[in-house]
Amino acid sequence: MTNGTTLIEALLGLVLLTLVAAIAVPEVGGQLDRLAVDHAVYQAVAAHRLARLKAVTSNGVTVLMIDPDSLRVRVLAGRDTAQSWSRPGPLQGGVSLTGPGRSLAFGPSGLARGVGNGTWRFARGRASKAIVISRLGRLRIVR
Repeated sequence: MTNGTTLIEALLGLVLLTLVAAIAVPEVGGQLDRLAVDHAVYQAVAAHRLARLKAVTSNGVTVLMIDPDSLRVRVLAGRDTAQSWSRPGPLQGGVSLTGPGRSLAFGPSGLARGVGNGTWRFARGRASKAIVISRLGRLRIVR
């Protein structure tokens, strides 16, 4: 009796390993897509809350702009605007962004101005989530 494996045993092991990898790899890819979408959605929610808070604390008007490549908060003071916060957008993580106008203005009371019920949809691969904006500027995350 010799120690070692035959060619048939090695090929059978390789076939089994390939089958396990074929089942596991798509699931890992799906998880990465879901994580990227969740990250993009929560970045947009954080930007929304920051813009609303800045409007209330500065007793002025702030504008939140959400573009595929950047998230920006600008503070309006008369005719001047100053960018107070900026981050990379969802496109940085390979997440697409669709929806109506992507800027929200918040008044000193913290309520959004000129916003109807709108939806921003974030998607990557088979994973997607949406942020629904109420007419008062409140957010709700839906699948």
